[in-house]
Amino acid sequence: MVEQYFVVAGLSVFERQAFWINKNTESLALRCLDGAVELHASEISNHSKQPWNSLKAEERHALVGSVYDLLAASKCVLFGVAVHKTSFPSQDPVALPFQELCLRFDRYLARLHNAGDSQRGIMVFDKTRHEMYLQTLLHQFRASGTARGRVYNFAEVPLFADCGVLGCCNSLTSVPTYFFVVL
Repeated sequence: MVEQYFVVAGLSVFERQAFWINKNTESLALRCLDGAVELHASEISNHSKQPWNSLKAEERHALVGSVYDLLAASKCVLFGVAVHKTSFPSQDPVALPFQELCLRFDRYLARLHNAGDSQRGIMVFDKTRHEMYLQTLLHQFRASGTARGRVYNFAEVPLFADCGVLGCCNSLTSVPTYFFVVL
């Protein structure tokens, strides 16, 4: 089945918040599943592998709801872009939503700056085959702009981490995309 939408989503957290969000999601996983497990929303939703295929739908939904509650309590900011692929046949289905996500994140950081809270941001993604391409795109967005303007508030090109190894990615990369799709 071909996906109709390409979705990119994430959240903005202050660097110290990432530790506490990860600690709380790990505690939640231990409490609900009697063991450490990565909380990848797509795997929870598809429930085709252990431990998700042994949980009832209500239990999986409650777990995802608990993760959302943790994120809401952290006061993080969600960002998301969904592109209906057939509506943009001449556009790159990876570059278009990435550009929009970068612009939204940059404008969020600009609003913080204008309110007296100057920050630079770094985007952290789970490992992907698009890593080099996305790094190149952000470099271009910073140097010469996007179709809708330049971005100014990035400290670095995107970082890519194996979220199975780097714990803070556990809930920070997967759940926002699921959240955005579910809405």
